[in-house]
Amino acid sequence: MLKGCDPIISQRLATPARGCYTFTINVGASHITSPAKFYRGGERTGGVIAVNGVHYNIVIVSKDILFLNKMQSLAANLVLSSRITTVGSCAEIQTRLNKAAPAVIVCDADHAAPSDSLLAQLNAAYRLLFIFTGSSPAPVYPNRAINYIPRTRLPDSDAAFLSVARAKINAFVSSCASRDVSGVLPNIGRNQKIIAIAASTGGTDALQKIFLKLDQSAPPVVVVQHMPSGFTKLFADRLNGICKVSVKEAQTNDLLRAGLVLIAPAGLHMTVALSGGRFVAECFDGPRLHGVIPAADHLFNSIAQALKSNAVGVILTGMGSDGARGLANMRGHGAKTIGQDQKTSVVYGMPKAAYELGAVDYQLPIDSIAEMMLALAR
Repeated sequence: MLKGCDPIISQRLATPARGCYTFTINVGASHITSPAKFYRGGERTGGVIAVNGVHYNIVIVSKDILFLNKMQSLAANLVLSSRITTVGSCAEIQTRLNKAAPAVIVCDADHAAPSDSLLAQLNAAYRLLFIFTGSSPAPVYPNRAINYIPRTRLPDSDAAFLSVARAKINAFVSSCASRDVSGVLPNIGRNQKIIAIAASTGGTDALQKIFLKLDQSAPPVVVVQHMPSGFTKLFADRLNGICKVSVKEAQTNDLLRAGLVLIAPAGLHMTVALSGGRFVAECFDGPRLHGVIPAADHLFNSIAQALKSNAVGVILTGMGSDGARGLANMRGHGAKTIGQDQKTSVVYGMPKAAYELGAVDYQLPIDSIAEMMLALAR
C-alpha cells in the first residue's frame, strides 16, 4: 500500500510472473475498483481506465523491452491504470488513441522520443499528457516545454520517479475530469436520464414485464441480472425479439442511447463511464462482489459518479444485498430510486436490503415500476 499520496492505489498480486492485479483508486471523491492484467515480455494489451467516470487511454512507448517491462511493473502506481498499451515507436501512438478520450503517454526519451512535428500534431489532435523519462538529457523541443523525469539505476530512483509522475498525472486527470463531467449529455440529451436496474432471483420475469412497456423513445437502460455464464445473451436476444426497445448483451464501448437496453454479460462486471461527452458501457473481469459477478453495486456506483442526479436507479427481486449500497450511493448523488415491493418479489432480499438502508424513494409493485421510472426520467 502506498500511503500519503493522492491518488492512493493499493494492489494485490495474484501471480508474480504473469498475473492479475486488482487496484482500488481514489481521486478526490471518486472510488473505483478495476481488474488489471499486465503481461511480461513485451506482449501487448489494450484498454482504457475510468476515473471520475471519464475514460483515459494509457500508452507506453519504447523500443527497449527492458524499459517496457519496467514500466509495466510500475504501471499500477504510475498511470492509475487498470490496463495499458505498449508500442514500439511514437509513429504507432496514434493507432492507440481516439478523440473521445484523454491519454497519458509515457515515452522512453532514450530510444523513442517523437519529432517536434509529430509531438505538435498529436497535441493538436488529442488531449495528451506526455511524460518523458530516461537516463539521457531531456529531448529538446524549441517551442514547447515538456515533462521530463530523469531515471537512474539507484535504488530510490523508482520512488522518486513515481512521486513526480503521480503528481503530474493527478493534475492532468483532475483537469480533464473537470472539463468532461459537466452535466452535458450530448448523446442522450441534456435533460434525459439513464436508468440502471439490478435484479436476481425472479428478475427475468420482472424485467420482461418492465421492458414490454418501453419503446424506442425510452431513456437508455443498463441492467445487472444475476445469471449463469452464457445465459445473458440468450436472455437479451429473446427480449429483443418481443420488445419494442432494442435489447442486447453489453460489450465494452457500447454507446448508451435512447431505446436501447444493455444487459451486463454473465461473468463480467459492468460500469458506465463518460468518454468524450458520450456515456459508454465498460465490461471487465474481476473479483466477485457479494459472491456475484456481475455485481450491481459496481454499476450503481459508476452511475452515481458519472451521472449524479441524471439517473434513475431500480432494484428488483433477488436474494442477498447486491445493489443496496450502490443504490444508496446513487440516491446520495441526487438520483431517484425505486424498489420492488415484498408482495410482488419472488425473493424480497435485494429490495429489502436497499429499503432498510434508506436507499429507496418509491417502493412499488412490479406492474407500476415501468411507468414510475419513465416519469422520473423525464
